Amino acid sequence: MRLAASVGLALILWAWVTTLRDPETTRSFSGVPLQVADLQDDLVALDPPDEVQVRATGPRSAIETMPSSSVSASLDMSKVTEPGTYEIEVEVNAPESVWRTRSSPATVDIIVEAAITTSFPLDVDVHDLDASSLRTVNVEPDLDEVTVAGPSSLIDQVDRVVMTIETSGGSRTYQTTAPPVAFDAAGVAIEGVTVQPGVVAATVTVAARGKSVAVLVSTEGSPASGFEVVNRTANPVSVIVEGPEEVIDQMIAVSTESIDISGASSSVSATVPIVGLPAGVTVIQPQSGQVDVLIQIGQQGVRQSLTGLEIDISNLGPGLQGEVNPTELTIEVVAPEEVLSALTVESIQVIVDANGLGEGVHTVTPMVIVPAQVQWISANPIEVELTISAASTPAGA
Repeated sequence: MRLAASVGLALILWAWVTTLRDPETTRSFSGVPLQVADLQDDLVALDPPDEVQVRATGPRSAIETMPSSSVSASLDMSKVTEPGTYEIEVEVNAPESVWRTRSSPATVDIIVEAAITTSFPLDVDVHDLDASSLRTVNVEPDLDEVTVAGPSSLIDQVDRVVMTIETSGGSRTYQTTAPPVAFDAAGVAIEGVTVQPGVVAATVTVAARGKSVAVLVSTEGSPASGFEVVNRTANPVSVIVEGPEEVIDQMIAVSTESIDISGASSSVSATVPIVGLPAGVTVIQPQSGQVDVLIQIGQQGVRQSLTGLEIDISNLGPGLQGEVNPTELTIEVVAPEEVLSALTVESIQVIVDANGLGEGVHTVTPMVIVPAQVQWISANPIEVELTISAASTPAGA
């Protein structure tokens, strides 16, 4: 008894001294990865936690020097044999020098579902193509369908599996790859499922869309007496049409809705649609299917250039004099032949207005005054230099 008591007392003293020299210490380890043991092939755990917090207690010498990587946590799933919700205790693994460990949380609720693998047709979305694009893109994936594996509740949410293709540049054919992604009915990617294969190859063909054809401006009626259609223009001058290939291959032009110019004595402008298209053909550019049209109406007659017309200066200020450079102008007019033949130098005036201009060199646009039945078309040059200076005083004045 004395011997046993002595040994017991010695052990207590030894433990007491050891504790004094290397006291008990507790240390927390956050973000410890939680390993989930493999389930049988027909089951899958739904969203298990990724990590836990562990508190380890032991001698200070061991705890303070212990690397974080030496602590791990796991869930034993060996008793899970069918779908359901399970409360599994977190098992902590630590070095032998650690006396006690505690996990937070101590247990984890795990939802286990049946693992399902289902085939889905593979859809293709072209990322940068819309209804207004002037390109067509044809994508031919190497596969028509893929398999999606995961928990039954997630597989039930799968609406379509899509590979997204991005195109750029002009017409060409090229090879590319893209990952197929599972989406729900709202177009949101579903996480937690696996799509196989993870990458699908495809052949992409990018081609120009439609055909460019000229725009013909249609009119009805006649201008006022003595006037005629000088020119008709459309903006844009061509449109892009789309339709059956055998039809648009034969098309070279389209026509606008008729514009009534009955009795017009000046130019007419309007925005009108393209009409009379063959069955199945539509205008895709401009999207409105309309063009701006200008019909220029001019006086009937002979077009004639008149040269050597002297330029007069009017409205010079007091005490000022002026001269122009050049001194003569050439104009182009349209008039009936009998009116042209009766024109004289005095019939047409070319004037630059100096009203409000002081001394110096000024660039001005001459004003052309023509008789009735004469239409002034253009002048050359359009502008002249007007030099204004103080009028010289006569000698002896």
